[in-house]
Amino acid sequence: MIKDYKFDLEIDNKTYGLMFNLNVMEEIQEEYGTLEKWGELTDGKSGEVNVKALIFGLTAMMNEAIEIKNEEEGANECLLSKKQVGRLLIK
Repeated sequence: MIKDYKFDLEIDNKTYGLMFNLNVMEEIQEEYGTLEKWGELTDGKSGEVNVKALIFGLTAMMNEAIEIKNEEEGANECLLSKKQVGRLLIK
């Protein structure tokens, strides 16, 4: 059984959830071919982090957390665009 990983990210006194689960893995695989390839692009071990890949993955994780919250709590929080996530990351 694969375990879901939930993290919280606090920016400007607001907490954003990040969920890494099968849905997110599928999105990343669809875009980058494999999770390993995406990991190599975002880990920074071989040079500069690929910002496009980083924003893509974080957007998928943040939106998955929002969708789960909306389903479980009956909330109606809007999903984030890649541009919104990119702006949040530089704060």
